Amino acid sequence: MPTTTAPLLPATPLPGWPGPDAPTHEGEAALQERAGVRSRADANTRRAIRDFMPDQHRAFFAGLPFLIVGSLDADDRPWASILVGRPGFLTSPDPRSLTIAATPAHGDPLAAALTVGAPLGLLGIQPETRRRNRMNGTIADIADGRVNVRVGQSFGNCPQYIQARAPEFVAEPASVADPRAHHRGGSILSDWAHQRVERADTFFIATAAPGARSGDPVRGVDVSHRGGRPGFVRISEEDGATTLTAPDFLGNFYFNTLGNIALNPVTGLLFVDFDSGDVLMLSGTAEVIWDGPEVASFAGAERLMKFTLRQSLRIEGAVPLRWTEPEPASQLAATGNWTEAEQSLSATRSGPRHRPFRVTRIEDESGTARSFHLEPADGGGIAPYGPGQHLPIAVDGANAGRPVHRTYTLSDAPGGRSYRITVKREAGGLASNWLHDRLRPGDTVRASQPAGRFILDTDSRRPVLLLSAGIGVTPMIAMANHLLGGPEGRRRAPHRRVWFIHAARHGGEHAFRSHIAGLAAAHPDHLSIHVRYTAPRAQDRIGLDHHGTGRLDREALRSVLPLDDYDVYLCGPSGFMADMIEALSSLGVRAERIRTEAFGTRTDPAVESGSIQKATVTFRRSGITANWTPEARSLLELAEAHGIDAPYGCRAGSCGACATQVPAGAVRYQRTTDASPAPGHALICQAVPSSAHVELDL
Repeated sequence: MPTTTAPLLPATPLPGWPGPDAPTHEGEAALQERAGVRSRADANTRRAIRDFMPDQHRAFFAGLPFLIVGSLDADDRPWASILVGRPGFLTSPDPRSLTIAATPAHGDPLAAALTVGAPLGLLGIQPETRRRNRMNGTIADIADGRVNVRVGQSFGNCPQYIQARAPEFVAEPASVADPRAHHRGGSILSDWAHQRVERADTFFIATAAPGARSGDPVRGVDVSHRGGRPGFVRISEEDGATTLTAPDFLGNFYFNTLGNIALNPVTGLLFVDFDSGDVLMLSGTAEVIWDGPEVASFAGAERLMKFTLRQSLRIEGAVPLRWTEPEPASQLAATGNWTEAEQSLSATRSGPRHRPFRVTRIEDESGTARSFHLEPADGGGIAPYGPGQHLPIAVDGANAGRPVHRTYTLSDAPGGRSYRITVKREAGGLASNWLHDRLRPGDTVRASQPAGRFILDTDSRRPVLLLSAGIGVTPMIAMANHLLGGPEGRRRAPHRRVWFIHAARHGGEHAFRSHIAGLAAAHPDHLSIHVRYTAPRAQDRIGLDHHGTGRLDREALRSVLPLDDYDVYLCGPSGFMADMIEALSSLGVRAERIRTEAFGTRTDPAVESGSIQKATVTFRRSGITANWTPEARSLLELAEAHGIDAPYGCRAGSCGACATQVPAGAVRYQRTTDASPAPGHALICQAVPSSAHVELDL
């Protein structure tokens, strides 16, 4: 007899936050606004935060052997603690309550805080599976050693940054109530505590909004997890007190912790020694550092949290559990520690000198473009950079013993521990051909600091148009990766709409084709792409490899782009850029919204349309007159080719060291410069003649 299967019905979504008011207070909302995610975060919190515990959460808590608890002492200072019990010590009689049957460790401030009506923040975390769920509420009653907590807010958290380690009991949980050694301290960490924090890869943080005892579920106590690579917490001393500084990585944009700190800086930290069972509990104040060189230098950091110590407590053997060796969270591979951050800061302070970098990987991006991954070969760090900037390099061995200096765009988002440049092979190009033909993994090149003003405005919340042609795609890849996080979403969750429009001759010269396709597949709601081939090959498939044939023009842009107020980033040959600026202007895009970067080749020297193709250059003090053509590239390179010792620093137009007086003639710049020379002077590292004769005071 044939069997029939009932059709699968869609699961009924659980109700979210009840009522018209948001489940966030003004501190959380202000930080969401500052991060540019207010609208999305409001929708997400209303959907994900509930005033009851889903059955999945109730079962999850019941299987845990420990619980992280945030509480308030008699002075309303938050403390983070840990409670331990055999699985089952946490039970949920109904969706709106959680019962705790455990005793705080001897000396833990939590013992005095467990009173009826007191607010608690609860974090259930299972490191071995990287699952975690939060529940904040108030104590409804206490009976027979059991604390019944009424649910205020319940929500899940993602598994990011959790080190996987499995716990094992070494003693019965009740033993923690026995008298045991505990050590109180003031505003300076002890040697033991210093060592423990210095090697930590995990800590927990308790915060509270003003009015946490009011019973308002939006304004309670909260406790959360922070994870990183060992060394992600920096210890220093300021004004007679220990300060701890830790990165705040990309999260869920709820800003529960930092939102509380914005309104009430009093904070508690908990460090658990997973080997000994000792705990270190700290009380003090915290602040958020939103930007600056330290934020930029710490790979993966969105901002920093700085904690100033006021009181410490170490309880020996407070946790009758021991954990296995940690398995690092995959997200941490893209993050740093303070040793690396200090190296990065040192690299910035070192100025525009060239340093050795080792090639770690080489990848073909098209038939003519190749990417080179570079890591410091001198043990130092990499200087921070913005998406869109370029890297000045010195190529040795390509020009009969004289270094050849070039700048190539950094084609990946900042935040890692290496640089990536992408180089197009140019016909007759000394540097590009040598890099393609000779450079291998393990070889070294010399590089200076990243430079350039063509940088993504990361503070803007407007939609972004990335518009490029040819190898001008390279800064767009860095910007797209920063905005979208790469195909794996490894850096950030996108919150700006991105339009990627690109022109290439054909599929053989279409760099990063699969990468952009991967981005679009990973972020269909945030990225739209349109690619035109001007001379497609027979094997190039319209609709798959590209979306249209012919040059990009006004009509092409109008057919693809909806009306909006875009931030436009435009890069490519100068003629293409001139056409696109005219087209964008005719479509109503304001000039101040368009940022440009011109790329050129040996036969198109990246000077403005109509510029000359030959000139004579006289170096007055040297008594030398030389012929300039586009093949000679910059005036600095022309001087060096004739043995003239000209000043230079970054060779990217950023430091101003090459500024030289121009007594006669006129020059143009190959790309936008950062430095502004004095009147009558030019930055010769980026300058080319724009008159038939030029004189330089060299």
